[in-house]
Amino acid sequence: MLCLALGMSAQTDKNAKPVYAFGYAISFSDSVITLTATQALPSAQLTAKSKFLKGINLYSAQLKQHMVDNLGGYPTCTIFYHTNRAKLEKRYAKLKKSILKAKDYQLKELGPDEFAFKAVSNEAIEHNQIEKSE
Repeated sequence: MLCLALGMSAQTDKNAKPVYAFGYAISFSDSVITLTATQALPSAQLTAKSKFLKGINLYSAQLKQHMVDNLGGYPTCTIFYHTNRAKLEKRYAKLKKSILKAKDYQLKELGPDEFAFKAVSNEAIEHNQIEKSE
């Protein structure tokens, strides 16, 4: 039975679609909006019924911690995600265009060498906390 269970979980992982995301950060104390590069989220999981990203708040918290540590301030952060990279890139382009169109904001883009999301474990999701890097 153990082999059957392992085989089923391997098949589930095999059929799982990758999840792609980019981050969005804004601080209301300045005029800079930051976007991260689109990237695959390592070991990301979506809920079965609603396709909502499990631990989305933990991915946002990673970006927020990066922003606080490297750029200062207290930003509000979120992420945009999709299983279809092309659709997500289209959303990125639309958002970028609207930021550039708004005269009140400056756009800062973080490349993959400047910021990358880390995997969020099931345990971290269960306890709702970011895992500390060593």
